[in-house]
Amino acid sequence: MRIRRFVAALLTALIGVLSAGVAPARADLVLDLTPTKIIVQQWNSTDPGPLATVLALGGTLTRQLPIIGGFAATVPASAIPTIASLSGVRVVSPDALVLPQEMPPSDGGPRSVYGSAIGASSVRQAGNQGQGVTVAVIDTGVASVPDLANRIVSIPLDPFGLLTAPCMNFSTELGCQDSYGHGTFVAGLIAGSGTSSSGTYVGVAPQAKILSVKLSGRDGTSSVSQLLGAIQWVVQNKDRFGIRVLNLSLRVDSNLSYRLDPVNFAVEQAWAKGITVVVAAGNEGPGPQTVTKPADDPWVISVGATDDAGTAPLGDDTVVSFSSRGPTPQGVVKPDVVAPGDHLISLRSPNSQADALYPNFVGSSYRRGSGTSFSAPIVSGAAALYLSANPTATNDRVKYALTATAHPLAGATTADQGAGVIDVAAALLAGPGAANQDLFQPVLFPNGTPSADDLVGVDTSGSNWSGSNWSGSNWSGSNWSEFDWLGSNWSGSNWSGSNWSGSNWSGSNWSGSNWSSQYWS
Repeated sequence: MRIRRFVAALLTALIGVLSAGVAPARADLVLDLTPTKIIVQQWNSTDPGPLATVLALGGTLTRQLPIIGGFAATVPASAIPTIASLSGVRVVSPDALVLPQEMPPSDGGPRSVYGSAIGASSVRQAGNQGQGVTVAVIDTGVASVPDLANRIVSIPLDPFGLLTAPCMNFSTELGCQDSYGHGTFVAGLIAGSGTSSSGTYVGVAPQAKILSVKLSGRDGTSSVSQLLGAIQWVVQNKDRFGIRVLNLSLRVDSNLSYRLDPVNFAVEQAWAKGITVVVAAGNEGPGPQTVTKPADDPWVISVGATDDAGTAPLGDDTVVSFSSRGPTPQGVVKPDVVAPGDHLISLRSPNSQADALYPNFVGSSYRRGSGTSFSAPIVSGAAALYLSANPTATNDRVKYALTATAHPLAGATTADQGAGVIDVAAALLAGPGAANQDLFQPVLFPNGTPSADDLVGVDTSGSNWSGSNWSGSNWSGSNWSEFDWLGSNWSGSNWSGSNWSGSNWSGSNWSGSNWSSQYWS
C-alpha cells in the first residue's frame, strides 16, 4: 500500500512538472524509483528551476555546490532523463565513488632516497624547508603523530576559536583520526620531520604546515559530492589558512570529458583562485590513455611514478609499470612530471585499516607503500619549497618551473613521464616563464553564476552542443549521450538496479576486501 501511494505521488508530481512546461521522462522507460545519487551542473546556479524539478520528482537535495554552479541530489532513477533535459541544466553525472590511489609495494627493500632524487635535500640544507606554506591534503585524514607535531592546522569550530579540530571533516566518520591510513602516509611525504627516526625518514618540506581535509573513513571510499564539497571549502578558506598547495592522491572513475566533468571543473576553480593543485596520475598503467580523473585536467600538475632503484642519481631510474600513461582521450599530454613512487617509506596511522590488513612496517612509526598517490605528495612538497623561497609566485609559475627543469628518463616517452623527474633545486633557478598560458581561463564564481559562454573549454555553438548529439537522436533517443553510462542503461539494472545500489556498488566488491586488497596487499 505504501508503495502504491508513493507511485501515485510521483505520478502526480510528473503531471505537475508537465503542466509547468517541463518535458517528462520518456514514456517508454520503465518507472524506476531506485534512489540514485547525481550531480547537477547548471548554466546559472541562481536558476531555481532545476532544483524545483528535482524536488517535484521526489528527489532530495544533498549538497549545494556553488563551485560547479550546481548541487548534489538523490532522485528516483526514472527522473534522471527529465532532469538532464532541462534547459537550465548543463550536465547531469553520477555522484560516483572516489578512491585513494595506491598500490602494494613491489618486491625489494624499503628506500628513502626520494629527497635526494628530486634535489630537495640540498634545498633543505640551504635553509629552505617549506616554512610559511600550508598544503591542504584532501584524503582519509591525518594522524597526530610526532613527525607532524605542531604543524597540523587547527580548524576553529566556533566563531571565537575556543574549540578547534585538527581537520575539516567531510567524511561520514566522526573525528579526525586517519582510520584508513592513507592520508597520514601522504602527509609524511610532504612534511614529515623525521622525529621518530632520528632524521632518517624526512618529508620533502618538513616545516610546511598540513591542513587535513578528511574525505573518508575506515574503508577509504567517499563520493564525488563529498570531494566537491571539500575542494569548495579549501577554495573558500585558502586566504584564511594560507593554503598555497592542494594535494589530491585519489581518483574518480568517470568517462566524461574534462570539459564536462564536475571534479575537473572544481579543480580548475581551485587553480583559478591561485592554488597549486597536484594530482596523482593513477595506477592503471602501462597502457596509453590511462591517466585517471582529475589528473587528466590540463590545468593541474599531474604526477606519475618512478622507481628510483634506491639511489639518488637518475641513471638507473625507470617509470613504474603501474604508473598511468597519457595522452588523455581528449589529447592532453599527461602526466606533467614524474617522481619516486615505489618502495617509499612514510608515516603510518596507528591501528588503521592499512595497519591491520597490510603490516608493511618499518620500525614502529613508519610503513612502506607504492603508488602515484605517493608520488604526488613529493611534488606537493617540492611546490611548498618553491613557494617558500618565492612567496609571490603564481601557481602557473610553480608548474612552469617544475616542468621546465625536469629531467627526462632515458627509454621513457613523453606519454610515460611528461617532462621527466622533477628537480626542485633546478626549479628554484628556472628562467622566466609560466605554464597554462595557452588554455581557456577558468571562470571564477563569486556569486555562483557561470554563463554559458564562459565555462571552461565548452563550445556552445558547435555540433556537440546544438547539433544532433544534443537535440537529435543521440540525446532524445535511447542513447542519451555519447557516454555509455548515460546510454540505454539509464533506468535498467545496470544504472539503478543491483549493479548501482546493490552488492556490486556498496557491498563487498566495492567497499570490502575485493577492491582494497588489490591496492594494499
